[in-house]
Parts: sequence; structure tokens; C-alpha cells
Amino acid sequence: DDVRFRPNFRPDLETVMTEVGQHDPNWDLLYLGRKVLNSKREVWVPKTSRLVKPHYSYWTVGYALSNAGARKLLAQNPKGKMIAVDEYLPLMFDAHPNRKWSVEFHPRDIVAYSAAPLLIEPQFYIGQEVGHITRYHVLSTTTCYLLFIADMLRQSQQ
Repeated sequence: DDVRFRPNFRPDLETVMTEVGQHDPNWDLLYLGRKVLNSKREVWVPKTSRLVKPHYSYWTVGYALSNAGARKLLAQNPKGKMIAVDEYLPLMFDAHPNRKWSVEFHPRDIVAYSAAPLLIEPQFYIGQEVGHITRYHVLSTTTCYLLFIADMLRQSQQ
């Protein structure tokens, strides 16, 4: 997947990361980009300006995981159950509408938040004509994660 970083991505990311850390130091998952399916079911996090509690959503365009969150996700052996990450993440914070799938994963205790508004969006949407050039720099999702992790490691060493 290719992503587009929203204007002011870096300062907005710093704000969101600060807010989630101050509000809940034990967070596991932070969506940076996704397709919100029902915004009415999402609740703003009190005393924050940029966080919501996500409900079932799709398009794992961009997200951050804490070390504990990554361990929780891997402990469920998702490869052995062959499920798309778009479905797996909402299952793990108990927001998936398919209860038949939910019973396959226990515990479903991921502590999830989402940036609001979102910081990353898809570069292209289904059915959109490809071939135009924008002023945004396009990176693969994997590259985005690696840059994010490298940046966080640099900051922790300062």
C-alpha cells in the first residue's frame, strides 16, 4: 500500500503520541490511518484533543504498536488462523461484529486508540485513476513503519 501523509504530519504525530502516552501509558495500538466505518460509535477520549476510542474499522493504512501490543498480537498466533490484519486488529480490541471469529481469539485485550483526524490516508482509493503526481511524497507502508521506528529510537537515545 502507498500512503499520503497529511499536512503537518510530524507535529501532529508528536501531539498524538504525547497525548496517548499521557492519557494511557499502557496503550497497545494507535491507528494513524484507517477507514472509519461508523464514526457515531467512536468516543472522544476525555482531556485529549486528538484521540478517539476506535470501533470496527478497515484499511490498516498506518498504525503504531507498543512493544506490549506487538507481543499481545503475536501471542495469538494469527498466521496459524489466517486472518487479514484489517479484521484481526478490531478483533483484538473486541470491536469486531463477527462473534464467530471473536471466540477464536482470547484474550481480546488490546488497548486501542486512534488519531482524530487521521494522519495518514491511502494514496489511491479503489476505482481512482492512477497516474497523477501530487505534492505529497509517497512511501510504502513498510517504509513508513521503518522510518517511524527509526525516528522513535533516535528520540529515545537523546
